[in-house]
Amino acid sequence: MTQINQYKKDMAATREVVLKKIGWQEEQLNNFYIDQANAFLKMYFNEDEIPVEAFYKCEIFWQWWKNEWYMRDKTFVSHSDVIDRTRLEDIYCYMHSANYLHKKPQRPVMEKMMGIVTYELQKQIQSENTAVYAVQGMINNLQKQAS
Repeated sequence: MTQINQYKKDMAATREVVLKKIGWQEEQLNNFYIDQANAFLKMYFNEDEIPVEAFYKCEIFWQWWKNEWYMRDKTFVSHSDVIDRTRLEDIYCYMHSANYLHKKPQRPVMEKMMGIVTYELQKQIQSENTAVYAVQGMINNLQKQAS
């Protein structure tokens, strides 16, 4: 088995343990995962919608986020036996909340993400410019027809 396959297998096994310990269904955990990613991006970019949306669509961000989430899952599982069972869900939510994560993507990851985001923003600007030119062309045609 390759290292990557072993890592994925470990991730899946850890996730199953987490689901059992906190008593959640897969969908509930998935929603929490996505909500916290979104909250993290909003905090990181001070609610600036453009980079939040761009990073949210960036595969490299999600790879980083999944890895960070897994590391927190491993920490939770390794300490869960000494935590009062009635508090496991609360502790899990606290450990995985965007407020608790005082990390940011490493520089090489951030540079890749910024490159992708910059490219996407440039495409968006070009698309908007094309739309503006199209509207200007329609206005010119209408003015010619009216005269």
